[in-house]
Amino acid sequence: MNQNEEGKQTQATQKAKKKPMLRTFLKVVGICSLFLFIVFLAAGGWAYKTAVAMYDHADISKLGKEPPSPTVIYDVNGNVVTEISNSRMEYLPYDKFPKSLVDAIVSVEDSRFYEHKGVDLQGLGRALYTNLRNHTVVQGGSTITQQLAKLMLILLSSHSPAKSMRPLLP
Repeated sequence: MNQNEEGKQTQATQKAKKKPMLRTFLKVVGICSLFLFIVFLAAGGWAYKTAVAMYDHADISKLGKEPPSPTVIYDVNGNVVTEISNSRMEYLPYDKFPKSLVDAIVSVEDSRFYEHKGVDLQGLGRALYTNLRNHTVVQGGSTITQQLAKLMLILLSSHSPAKSMRPLLP
């Protein structure tokens, strides 16, 4: 065999070795992608099932109707000197709010409020897409229900810094 034929044979052998390596790599990437897809699908299903279960068992009767109490200052005899408060708040039942106010709040905070059960997957997807595209947090995807749940968890948690500081705040 001459040198030219050996060179061609070596190149052909190298190409033959590269193709199976590329196929193997693509198979591994495909299998890993499929595995990740299944994991994310399962996690999404679990999150949805959990959200629906929480919605079904939510007890809104635990929501307090009393506004935060003002700080009361007493003199040495126990008489009230003054009350300190950041604002004057009083409880107002839902049916006393004007419909236009309720509609305005819902349209600004959660326009699809009446179309979902507390978790708006379309809104979360939109917010995720917009935030990734802008490389910063531009939109939030939480619903009114999620915002209420977050506040309830923070305020009712016995280990919450907010609950620990609440008696100190006016």
